[in-house]
Amino acid sequence: MEDFIKQYKGYTLKYYFEPGKNQDDNNLNQIIDDLNYVNRLSKRNLEYGIFNEKLNFNEKKDFLNKIILCVFYLEKEPVGFFYQFLIESNKETKNMVCHLGLVLIAKNKGTNIMEYAYRYSILKIYEKYGKCYITNISAVPAIIGIVTKVYDKVWPSHNSKVRNPYKPYKKIVSSLVDNYAKKVFPNPDKIELDYHRFVLRLNSRECGFEDNFFKLPKYDNMPVNVFCYTWLDYNNGEEIVQVGELNMMVYIKSWVFIGIRGIYEF
Repeated sequence: MEDFIKQYKGYTLKYYFEPGKNQDDNNLNQIIDDLNYVNRLSKRNLEYGIFNEKLNFNEKKDFLNKIILCVFYLEKEPVGFFYQFLIESNKETKNMVCHLGLVLIAKNKGTNIMEYAYRYSILKIYEKYGKCYITNISAVPAIIGIVTKVYDKVWPSHNSKVRNPYKPYKKIVSSLVDNYAKKVFPNPDKIELDYHRFVLRLNSRECGFEDNFFKLPKYDNMPVNVFCYTWLDYNNGEEIVQVGELNMMVYIKSWVFIGIRGIYEF
């Protein structure tokens, strides 16, 4: 899958697919520098995952082997990024799992950049892998709302059509915790998973997450914000674990969404 660059409302979006495998060391060092710059600019100063200072270059390269990365630039300055962590299929999950990993935006022009950015990556992911599952760990209403809107059969969410998660979802969450959460987040032994509500309990502040609901970015649909406030115990550092599908319907909707706005060359 080839890397590509897109322009959207003043932003330059650079997409890198498994850059640890497809970029030389000089380019990888530049990518890492850009991510570190965004981390400092945001004043979050995260210290886990790719920002773990204990990791050497080869260990960071191995992490970059497993992700799809999108970096946002404004006038050549890196101002944000998100990555999606790829978990290979197994006998239990059967399909690739694409985890919607860290989102960090240091400067925002007031544009809903995340939905556009996610939609771009959906097209390429589906074209390469076909149907796959997606997961999301977050307590941010704005992110939870976007994930619920963009992907199919998302559980839990404010508009879930089923009371309990779909059959394979518990196995997918278990795979996510083992292959991602316990390897990336600090103090993995302290991570607790509530399989009934799909809630992860971790030290949000230690991870650099905001745990005050009223300071978090809200979604533009009030039921989503109410759902987050009632489903999660923010005082105990809870994060929701959403599971959904990236299927043909999601692909078609994204194709139409982007095509109507004239920002994707078909």
